[in-house]
Amino acid sequence: MDCSFDELIDRAMYLGVHQIAYPIDIFGMARLLAEHASDDADFEKVLLLVSDQENHFTRWAAIRTIVIMGPEALAKARDTLSVRVALEEFPLARQELQNALFTPSA
Repeated sequence: MDCSFDELIDRAMYLGVHQIAYPIDIFGMARLLAEHASDDADFEKVLLLVSDQENHFTRWAAIRTIVIMGPEALAKARDTLSVRVALEEFPLARQELQNALFTPSA
């Protein structure tokens, strides 16, 4: 798939808004986002998806993206208070992110 990072972000949002995504879509989209994120601006876009109020798909895809990106991304996310604050009303998403952020990596 040859697309820009912004096109992947748009695709994640489209799938979520139209609620046509399955779990495999979430993991596939997260993998693509993680592979194509190339700078801090892309990482910020992923963090914005975490706080998307429109749908769960984009939040879950963004959280999985952060996890796939590894310990450095997890540390950045940990330092971003807005990620945790945005998840206050979404306990399952918050729990997964908290587990990823505060579980020591091997």
